[in-house]
Amino acid sequence: MFDKNSMLTRKILVYAVSLFVAALLALYLTMYTIAAYMVARWIVEESGKVWWCGTPGSLFPWPKEPGYMVDILSSASDLDAFIYKYLVRTNMLILIVAAAYFLTAHLAHHLKHITKQT
Repeated sequence: MFDKNSMLTRKILVYAVSLFVAALLALYLTMYTIAAYMVARWIVEESGKVWWCGTPGSLFPWPKEPGYMVDILSSASDLDAFIYKYLVRTNMLILIVAAAYFLTAHLAHHLKHITKQT
């Protein structure tokens, strides 16, 4: 049905598109991580509960600093609390970014070897 050359071309196309998506994901995660760590300075954890210093900010879908009313504590949403406790505070977000870059490099390496076959 397909000859060897067209199968190789399809394989190159799949790896090229995958590489492009992985690179975009790695860049997005890098920018998100930087923004999340900058916003996390406004988060306080007390007795296992997560609070915003000021009016509520957000860590999802994009990190947003809270309002500047420093005198009050606002309860963080469950999603923000999860992101802070398990991704930011444990530095798991940095490992996820590293994994995204590793995936990008792995795909680039495979694409390089596949293109040598042509």
